[in-house]
Amino acid sequence: MRILIRKVNTNLYLSSGDWIADANQAQDFRVGSEAIVFALKHDLNNVEIVYAFPSVEYDFTTGTMGFTPKRRFRQQPRESLRANLFQ
Repeated sequence: MRILIRKVNTNLYLSSGDWIADANQAQDFRVGSEAIVFALKHDLNNVEIVYAFPSVEYDFTTGTMGFTPKRRFRQQPRESLRANLFQ
């Protein structure tokens, strides 16, 4: 199985910072969370994570992730997180 990032509107795959048509040449991530973190860090928009198997009929995607460049996740102080959990 290979884990890839695909641009939804073009069906192109990420490969070393470029977008290419050939999934076989696309950048492969070790685990899905690594691909998601990469997409977040690089502000990728309108992408999906593709889990590609040797037989295409088993392939599946995570669905569209629509990150916007100005959207950032702020980490709350640990006390604040704990307080929110127990309210």
